[in-house]
Formats: sequence, C-alpha cells, structure tokens
Amino acid sequence: MTKEELINELQNYQMYLGEFVSDFVINESICDFNDENQSKFHYYGNCLSKISSALKYRQHMLCYLLFYKSSDGKSIPRLLNRIKSTSILDDKELSRKIREIASQADDTLSKASQDIDNLKEYRHNVYAHWNDELFNTEWQNDFANNHKFNYENILELGGLCFRLFGEILNLLGSQSFVGSVENDEAIQRFICKLKE
Repeated sequence: MTKEELINELQNYQMYLGEFVSDFVINESICDFNDENQSKFHYYGNCLSKISSALKYRQHMLCYLLFYKSSDGKSIPRLLNRIKSTSILDDKELSRKIREIASQADDTLSKASQDIDNLKEYRHNVYAHWNDELFNTEWQNDFANNHKFNYENILELGGLCFRLFGEILNLLGSQSFVGSVENDEAIQRFICKLKE
C-alpha cells in the first residue's frame, strides 16, 4: 500500500464515518422534536417518521459496511489489522507511530464486536434480504431478542476511528475529511424551522 493509497482509504472511511455519526445526530434531533411537541411533529404527517426510519436504516447499513470484518471486501477492521501487521510505509518510524495509533482501536473494536455481529444479522435477514419468516410476529420477537445490539458501543467505535484516522492523516501530512460531518448549528436550524 502506498502512502497515497493509505491516505485515500482513510479519508474515504472518515467520509462514511462522518455520515454515519451525522445521520445519528440528525435522527436524534428529529426524535427529540417528536418528544417535545408531538402535535407539531404530526403536523408533517408521516414525513418525519419516514426520514427517521431512512436515517436508521442508513446508519445500520453503514455500520455493517464499515465495521463487519468479512474475508473479502474493505472494512475498517481489515485496514487496522493490515496497518498493525505490516510495515505500511518505507519510513519505519512513521509506520511504528501509525501502528501505535491503529492499536488504540483494539479495545473499543472488541467491545463492539458482538453488537456488530448482531447488526450483521439485521443486514442479512431484514435489510438486504427478507428472511422467509420476516412477517411472522413470533419470529420477529425471537429475532429481536436474540440479536440485540448496544448502539452506544458502535457510536463510540465510529467516533474513535474518525479521530484516530485524523491523527494518522496528520502524520502523513494530509488533512482529515470533515466535509461529511454535519454542523450541529445547521441541524438545529433545521429543527427550529420545523417548529415554526
């Protein structure tokens, strides 16, 4: 992997991590708006509920794509393992520093691994393909009980990876990709406009 290839991959992951975290913040703001003023929320019909559902779906799919370590295809765990197991660059000292930064994600990745595995089951059985039993209420309840995931662990992992990739990019003389991170003020302006 060349330095340019590493920079490109890190910036692409940062782009999608920024979208994932922004989708979460936007959705939480929409849900908070519903909690604060249900009559105003319902004034928009089902539009905001559909936006919320779409944001959740997108978050779950991005999490799966970013964090599920499959044997083929790109993923953050595969990149981190590659960084930690090989000398990425000719500069041994720089490679060592990058490996140290990448290793900081190990504990958080381990903590979220079961959550990511359970999210994979949602991807395979609900989002990308419909399980034959999908419309069976008993199956739905069993599936939900057997595949719970702590989204906080995944959010923590996403934020950590975004920050660590920024540190690595800085060491490589490049800039973080922050264009996909939605500004909190813009989100609040959006919600305030809905409240008018």
